[in-house]
Amino acid sequence: MNKRIYLVLEVKKRELDSRCYFAIKACLNDYEVVICKKNNFYKNKRFLKSGMVILKSAGKNYLKEIVEIKSIGHSLSVMDEEGLMYFSPEDFIQRRVYKENLKYIDYIFTWGQDDYQLLSNHLTEHKNKIYKTGSSRIDILKDPLNQIYYDDALEIKKKFGKFFLLNTFFTFANHFYSNWKEKRPEVLQSKSFDTDSLVYTNGLRMEKLQKETLKKTLDFVNKFVEKYPEEKLVIRPHMSEDHKIWNDLSKKYNNVHTVYDDINTCSWMIASNFTISSNCTTSVEAFLLKKMNYNFTPVIDKDVMFKLPKITGIQVNSTDILIEKINDFTNRNTDKKVFEILLKENYEKLKMNMYNLIEGNCSVENMIRCFSKELNKKSKVTKDKKINYLSLTYFKIKSKMYYYLIVIKSLFDKKISADIKFAIQKFPNLTDKEIKQRIDNIKKKMKINESFEVKQIYPGAFLIKKNIKNN
Repeated sequence: MNKRIYLVLEVKKRELDSRCYFAIKACLNDYEVVICKKNNFYKNKRFLKSGMVILKSAGKNYLKEIVEIKSIGHSLSVMDEEGLMYFSPEDFIQRRVYKENLKYIDYIFTWGQDDYQLLSNHLTEHKNKIYKTGSSRIDILKDPLNQIYYDDALEIKKKFGKFFLLNTFFTFANHFYSNWKEKRPEVLQSKSFDTDSLVYTNGLRMEKLQKETLKKTLDFVNKFVEKYPEEKLVIRPHMSEDHKIWNDLSKKYNNVHTVYDDINTCSWMIASNFTISSNCTTSVEAFLLKKMNYNFTPVIDKDVMFKLPKITGIQVNSTDILIEKINDFTNRNTDKKVFEILLKENYEKLKMNMYNLIEGNCSVENMIRCFSKELNKKSKVTKDKKINYLSLTYFKIKSKMYYYLIVIKSLFDKKISADIKFAIQKFPNLTDKEIKQRIDNIKKKMKINESFEVKQIYPGAFLIKKNIKNN
């Protein structure tokens, strides 16, 4: 019986492609993998065969679940999805690591040497659990795997033609919840952050920074429309933002399009003339895809600005200059050589932050080498419980009934309604067919012939394993 790994997803668009790649690599190493939506895993974890659960954070709000997961026989590891970008070492430790969790966690994986050293220095008693592996999100941005995004990019080009891409990151200034400012103290305190903590004060500074940058960004859009009525601007809002402000611009201007779909942002970046972002991870992704990106920073607060966008994007600090970049691209594209120099000078620097940029390193293989001993231990639960057609149907019906109940309640409670919309925005529906299509696309780029079976075993939980019959 194959050893099992659980990949717990929080944001579909951000994580699914890399997890499908992870599943392929793990299955080729004689594991089976379950890709599952975070909430669905938490609900059904007691019915599932023991395995290695990879969580996206070791924050305080995960303590209850971590204790429960460990108590029912699962092993635990953490690959922090937001560990690549942080303001300062102190902020990172406060925000991302709760020491009480660490006694239940078997492995802590890092993006690179940078966060490995940071964690090792602050968590000396748990240093033996910390491993440099890299993230599978970086693996799929390298050649030739990044070609998985080119088919979608081609379809985008057919639909939109030539366009400039604006990726927004205003989660502090334009959060989905309009009362986020009032909610924040409560939310932070639930994660052990008091209002006098560094995390809280940095949040206030980030909010101020983003509000001012947002005004400048809106100014840019208005100037873009006025000066370049024949050009197209596509806006891709962050998944945690309120999209209304961007949708209103699309309604107002014919050449502005706000798009939020299941297509990975990488495909949109590849299809674009160039990309624009502000203090955002997409700058790093564009850089690794060798796509020119402008890091728009009209307002500066060094203590709440990430360092990586500074070295992966061409810096632009005013609306007028950004507008001129549009004109330059359409006429001369003089920044092409500037970006090529940026690539040459800074790619090596990124290897400190992303271990699997170093030639010969694959994040999944690095993790699996760590798992081999842990997963050879005797499991408490050796098979899935209630794993048959009738029980799956029962859980599906139960899940739908719960959903409809929530919908009915939402008609009378605006808070519940907002919660549903936000959940769907972060994680739209996921099917076994979609996972199978993504796996087939990735394995084609990997040039492997193995066949993989994808089967839904519980609502929101999909088992992936090698199809022995066809191999």
